[in-house]
Amino acid sequence: MKTDSKSNSVGNRVHEIKVVPESAMEQAEDIWSLAFHPAWQREYFRRDMDTVFGVFEKDQLCAVTGMMDLQMRIGDQWVACGGVSALATAPGQRNQRLADQLMEHCLRDMHERGVVVSSLFPFSYPFYERMGYAVTHWHDEIEVPTAALRTLAAEGDATRWQMLPLDRSEETLDAHRRMCERYNLCIARSALHCRQVAYHPLHSHQYFIHPDGYMLWGLDQCHDRKLFVLEFVYNTEQAYFDGLAMFGQMDAQYDSVIWYDENHEALLRLGLPDPKPVIKRIPFTMSRIVDLQAFEKLLPRRRESAFGSLKVYDPLGVSAPKNGDISVGQLLQHVAGVWREPDPRFPPELYAILGEQPVYSIERF
Repeated sequence: MKTDSKSNSVGNRVHEIKVVPESAMEQAEDIWSLAFHPAWQREYFRRDMDTVFGVFEKDQLCAVTGMMDLQMRIGDQWVACGGVSALATAPGQRNQRLADQLMEHCLRDMHERGVVVSSLFPFSYPFYERMGYAVTHWHDEIEVPTAALRTLAAEGDATRWQMLPLDRSEETLDAHRRMCERYNLCIARSALHCRQVAYHPLHSHQYFIHPDGYMLWGLDQCHDRKLFVLEFVYNTEQAYFDGLAMFGQMDAQYDSVIWYDENHEALLRLGLPDPKPVIKRIPFTMSRIVDLQAFEKLLPRRRESAFGSLKVYDPLGVSAPKNGDISVGQLLQHVAGVWREPDPRFPPELYAILGEQPVYSIERF
């Protein structure tokens, strides 16, 4: 981790960007609690981050964000991914572009450490688009009447899903890793993050485990007789059938079940229930390339220049010039095959060359 500080001037005020020391961590927690939710356990932010950077005016913390050292599967390789989380600015310090400066500092830190890509779960998609990020992960939100699943999932065996205590949540990691091997741009889950997901301070959860998958139910989000499933990981078709069968058995308690999936085709192949399912395509995480040269080495069929005459740009100037034809986020979308059809603005020979597996990940941070 690089810990050198950087100074910037805004008007007559001088700001310094550096790792937040322990002596200023209470200020960081104050900003986070105000920006996100005052009921969050104050230590939640601290324990979730590998590094915390802040913008200081003398000893006063003005803006803060956290970084996590993650792994993303690109094609058939695992590469370093920098997760960015909890970007927040103190109310009196907003509208000075301090968050922009802080993000640039974080990305330069990642670049110097050889991190290949970065990913985040945005509070605003346009805000991060101007920093080179692009939406790389989409989810289908699926809502189905529970009674209909009793018929659709007749081949399933609900008894294969067993309740799993939260203190044994790490037993889901094998299924999560197997899921990642089926998808492109999938972010691995660490044991630490697994525990953080299980014991989120604002939510009540219940895990279920299967020989070929796991589920995470959001118990506090189950309202109006709707069962809310935050994560439904199935690595075989039988695990999927078994999961739907368990949802169907909940019809005395819930009228419908909501879950997220890479797409809805597995459900519709079983037939169309009445009333019809409600399916929404929603954006999820955003990503961008941090180290363009390291990323280029991942590409197959390398030529003298893997991108030919295509001019890649980085709005922050971290990994490429600030102007060009395709941003570092759009390039990741294109070569990973995020879109089902290639973007006609970009070379078709580069489309989906990093693997034919669909793009999917369930990590929130």
